[in-house]
Amino acid sequence: MTNSLMTDEPITTPASPAMSGRITAEQEKFHQTFKYCGAKHREFRNRCIGMLPRILEERIYEKKGFGSIGKYAGILVTAIAGSRCGGARLSQKQVGRALGLHRNYADKPALKKLLENGEAGLSKLARVASIATKDNQDFLANQVMLLPQKALETMARDFRLAQKPALNMPAEHEKQLNPTDRSGNLFQGANGYAKPRSAHDFVRAHKSNQDQTVKNESATDPQMARPLELTKLKLSAQNLEKLLELQEKGIDINRLITSMLTAREEEIAQEKANLSAQAKPAKSRYVKVAIKKLINKEYGDKCAKQGCQKPSTQTHHTNRFAMSQVHDPQFMAPLCTEHHQIAHSIDAKYRMKSGLS
Repeated sequence: MTNSLMTDEPITTPASPAMSGRITAEQEKFHQTFKYCGAKHREFRNRCIGMLPRILEERIYEKKGFGSIGKYAGILVTAIAGSRCGGARLSQKQVGRALGLHRNYADKPALKKLLENGEAGLSKLARVASIATKDNQDFLANQVMLLPQKALETMARDFRLAQKPALNMPAEHEKQLNPTDRSGNLFQGANGYAKPRSAHDFVRAHKSNQDQTVKNESATDPQMARPLELTKLKLSAQNLEKLLELQEKGIDINRLITSMLTAREEEIAQEKANLSAQAKPAKSRYVKVAIKKLINKEYGDKCAKQGCQKPSTQTHHTNRFAMSQVHDPQFMAPLCTEHHQIAHSIDAKYRMKSGLS
C-alpha cells in the first residue's frame, strides 16, 4: 500500500545500528523521513478536527449513515491515519472539545482560523480559550504558534491572576501593582507593544509600589496580615521572640521590617550599579560568578516573575545579548523555562513589529 504521508524518495532500510557511535548519513535520512511523516500526520489530523463544525452543522455524518458525529470522527480518522501512525483515534471528549472551541472562537477569527486550518492542535488552543477576547485574539494566535503547550498554560495562568482584583485593595493601587495589560501581553511597553526592558522594570515593575504602600500603611493604620499568611513565614523561634519583645515595648515592627527591606534593596541596587559600570562586550555567554551571586541574592533560586514559584532555569537578558553582547545585571533576571519562552516570544513579536529582525 502506498503511504501518502511518505516523501517522494523511498525510505531505505538503515544498516544495523552499532551499540554506540555517531549517526550515519543513511540513519539521519531515515530519521528525517520519520519526522516528516509524523508532522504530516499531526497536520492532517488537526485539519480533520477543524472540519468537524461544518460536518455537524450540515449533518454530513447523518447523511453518511453515522448515528453521531463522535462515531463518524472516531471511525474515519482512525481508518485514514490510525493504521499508519500508531493509532490516531479521536475520542468523544476530543470531538466535544473541538466543537466547544469552535463556538468559543466564533467571534475571534484569528484563533478560529488556526482551528479550522489545522495550524494548531486542540491542546494548545484550549490553553488560551479562557482568556481569549476580540481584543487579544491576534496576540494569542501569535503566541499559540510560537509557544509550547506548557508555556501557554503558564501565560494563561498569569493572565487570570492579573485579572483578579486584590483583596481590599483600592482601585488605584490595583492598577499600579498590575503591569499586565488586558490584551494578555505579560511584558507591555509604553507604546502598546512588547519591548525589552531592564530586569528591574520588566520583572518587578510593581514591587516599588508595594513597598510604598507598606510605608504609607505603617505610617497610619496598616492593613494587618491574615494569620494563615503569617504561618508561611519560616521565622526561627529566636527571631519571632525578638520581634514580639520589640512590639511589646511599643516599637513599630512594620516600620522596622520596611527599613530592613529598603536597606536590602539599596544595597543590591548599589552592587548592581557597580557591576553594570564594569560590564564590557563579551565574546561568550558565560556569566561572571559575581553577577550570578548578585542575581541569586536579589531573586533567590526561583523564577523572578511575580507569583511564579518554579525553579529558575535560565538567566534571561531583557536587553538581548545577541544585540548588546554585554552581561549587564541591570538587564538580567532568572526565569523558569516557561517564562523564558514567553519572554522570547514577545521579544520576537516586538522585533518583527519594529522591523529589527
